[in-house]
Amino acid sequence: MFEGLPKEKWVYCKDKDVICIEEFLHLKDLKIRFDEPILSVSVDKYVAIRTRNEVVLLDKEGNILWKKKVKSNAISQYSDYVAIAKGKKLKIYNANGEEVLSKRIGRKISALNIGKLIIVGSDKGLHTFDYNGNKLWEIDIGKTTLIKHSNFIAAVVKDELILISLEGEVLWRKKFDKIIYDVEFNEVLKVYTYKGKVFSVSYDGKVIDSWDEYCDFRFLPLPWITVKDELEKLKEMLKISKPVKPKDAKKLMKDAEKMFKKQLYGKSYELILKAFEVIREKQFQIIIPKKVSRGKPFEILFKFYNFFDEVLDGVEVDLSDFERYFEISEKEIRFPEIRKGMYIEKKVSANAKYEGLFIVKAVISSNFGVFQKEFKIRVKKPLFSFTFKFREKEEKTSITDLLK
Repeated sequence: MFEGLPKEKWVYCKDKDVICIEEFLHLKDLKIRFDEPILSVSVDKYVAIRTRNEVVLLDKEGNILWKKKVKSNAISQYSDYVAIAKGKKLKIYNANGEEVLSKRIGRKISALNIGKLIIVGSDKGLHTFDYNGNKLWEIDIGKTTLIKHSNFIAAVVKDELILISLEGEVLWRKKFDKIIYDVEFNEVLKVYTYKGKVFSVSYDGKVIDSWDEYCDFRFLPLPWITVKDELEKLKEMLKISKPVKPKDAKKLMKDAEKMFKKQLYGKSYELILKAFEVIREKQFQIIIPKKVSRGKPFEILFKFYNFFDEVLDGVEVDLSDFERYFEISEKEIRFPEIRKGMYIEKKVSANAKYEGLFIVKAVISSNFGVFQKEFKIRVKKPLFSFTFKFREKEEKTSITDLLK
């Protein structure tokens, strides 16, 4: 459906046959550009989109019907209505842009869906109203991150799906491995998880089937949730990885937080990925003495940590490149498996053959991949160097011998 999309940009949201690639809305054969990245899209009779500073309603031909300058938390489009959440307040507009309902919820709105009912999610669960603004019922299920409804209500609390009747009765709750970013109602429920699988779930809560979802674009759904979750993981990782002093990763995290506050979620996520990559490479510490002299043996220290995987195995180091300038006691080193949170040390003896500045590479491979570490090693002359000169001892000749 979505072919030929730019690979360098992020997709934050899609709905039916509409996809938003940062500031571009792709609708049928149309490509409409907005001033800011599109954070949410909701499609029913019309197309409603949300950016950082405005909400826009378009018809299916791409004509803009109205715009509202508002910093919204969430939107939902159904029939002739658009619901907009701003902080703790809910407003509903018609297709002409006229306000038909305004309601203060009392809690910051985290999710929103309108259809047969008006359903608002907050940190205290669901608040349900009719179109006259009358409260029907409330239920505390935790901070709601997504709501969809038809003949049932599918409410999501991050990675947990809760099916609720239209009367407010919780029918069942089911946890999934990853953040749930969408739910579709068909003969069965279709549950989409971020960086995970798509699940087919019966209405009595049984998983019927699951499969991998393939996206031919960079997909970052519900980025205010998914990217924040990755930031929290990075903060925890920085605490665990203190032994390797990941200063570069800390700086990347601070920059990622700045981008997140500006709602530049794609840039924030890219910085987070770089920070994780820095920490992953810093797991493998190869320490060479600063002072190396020709002819004087020295030790190379290998200190390998495991911060990410339950078990890190297949770790090998190839020092073949070192042999050009150094004598090495072991050029290929294999390490036993390293369990999460542990580290292993090993020392290898080396001796410099020549004097000078040498650039050498160590190739490190494991079950997560292969990468190289480059080292500049300056080899000096031996610390004490003596040159001995010998002179033959002169014999002394007496006057008597000369007279003779």
